[in-house]
Amino acid sequence: MHEIRHCRNSRYGKPNQQKNRYAWGTSNLIFLSSPVAKCDLASLEAFSTTSTPPLSPYQCYSVTAMFKTKAQAGPSPAEIIQTKLNSEQEILPFPQVVGRLVTALKDPLIDSNGLSKIIEEDAALTLRLLRMANSPMFGISNVIESVNHAVTLLGKRPLKNVALTFAASSMFSKDSTCQAQKSALWSHSRGCATVARSLASHVDSLDPDDAFLAGIFHDIGKLLFFDAAPDTYSDFADKFHGEALIPKEREIFDMSHEEVGGQLIKSWQLSEKLMIAVGFHHQPEGAIAHGDLAKVIGCADALARQFGVGSAADPTVEDCSKSLLELGIGFESVAEVVEESLSSFEDN
Repeated sequence: MHEIRHCRNSRYGKPNQQKNRYAWGTSNLIFLSSPVAKCDLASLEAFSTTSTPPLSPYQCYSVTAMFKTKAQAGPSPAEIIQTKLNSEQEILPFPQVVGRLVTALKDPLIDSNGLSKIIEEDAALTLRLLRMANSPMFGISNVIESVNHAVTLLGKRPLKNVALTFAASSMFSKDSTCQAQKSALWSHSRGCATVARSLASHVDSLDPDDAFLAGIFHDIGKLLFFDAAPDTYSDFADKFHGEALIPKEREIFDMSHEEVGGQLIKSWQLSEKLMIAVGFHHQPEGAIAHGDLAKVIGCADALARQFGVGSAADPTVEDCSKSLLELGIGFESVAEVVEESLSSFEDN
């Protein structure tokens, strides 16, 4: 049986540019670049009679049979992801009430009554908001029982963060596919966000609330991978983390979870800084703006895993000391961040 292989550079997903478009190896493997790999059977049969050297009848039969087998097997994980990203429909549905609330918060004329009416349409969001308003963070002696009072107490910016965190939580628990892995990922995301907020407090140019939100969403792209190829992705997502996971993702999906996450943030019309922090947290040097925020998220991701904030401690996680020093965060400050994050996460 002859095998068709897609000629791609494993890291960047570029077609093979070596020699001719079609290259014959000693083992009679047929290498096709992406235009032909996506062609229909009629085009393939035409190619078989005009190629140099031409395919023999047996070779043509073998190649055609393989294409039929592929068609019967359904789309590949990479094709599933591309279909979702290219669809006119929302890639990963955002909770409607949260979407309306985020839009309303952009209106300078909206008041607490208008915001409260939107929030009260979702019982779970209402409960989350009241729980936040009554947390020790605000030091209120009397119990806050009305949404209007809670909205007034929090203010617009904290309210937006509460709503978006609620939205992320909803998406991580939406269906039963790979639910154990998604639950663990949500716990890690909360841990990363906790560390990110603490790290950002040591960087003058950053807002800790922005860092917390970016930490919450930094791995949101993985949800599409779990849905597209649950068994395959669960297997290597359990074995690889951080930068080591990126080439594995590109091998299967032609994209990394960073890239997918950035596109999701863009599709929800959230802020540019959030999109960049999510899309470049493993390669902050590639960010044209908001590089420090992306760098903080990458460090928070590593420190959360290394010291067990939101997940089991893993001392083998890649070292992020170079990025921390570039941010002006010394080792003593890192120790404070870890201690504070562990305490804060356990209290939530």
